[in-house]
Amino acid sequence: MTRDYPDDAVSRLEPPDRWRLNIHVGRVRFIELLGEAPGAPTRADVDLAAADTVLPHPVYRAQGWVAMVCPGPETLAPALRLLREAHEAARRRHARRTATRPAADLPN
Repeated sequence: MTRDYPDDAVSRLEPPDRWRLNIHVGRVRFIELLGEAPGAPTRADVDLAAADTVLPHPVYRAQGWVAMVCPGPETLAPALRLLREAHEAARRRHARRTATRPAADLPN
């Protein structure tokens, strides 16, 4: 994301050179990363605009998403690892879904 939206402005993305990387990590990985369940409310002491930090996603936390505002030295390696994991999970979901669909339902 490169800008704020009316229902998603807590990351303060309007200043130049601020952006946010959003990654679906699932429940187990979310707990490993943040030490709390995705469905728990965001603690008052968590600054959802903090740069170079793994944070709960401000809107999609409950669905197992994390966010990183301006990933940098602290979060670049974890971000790349999490993106690879998310891509692999999406690939597995796609393979599972297409394996169970009749051939007539598959695109040409």
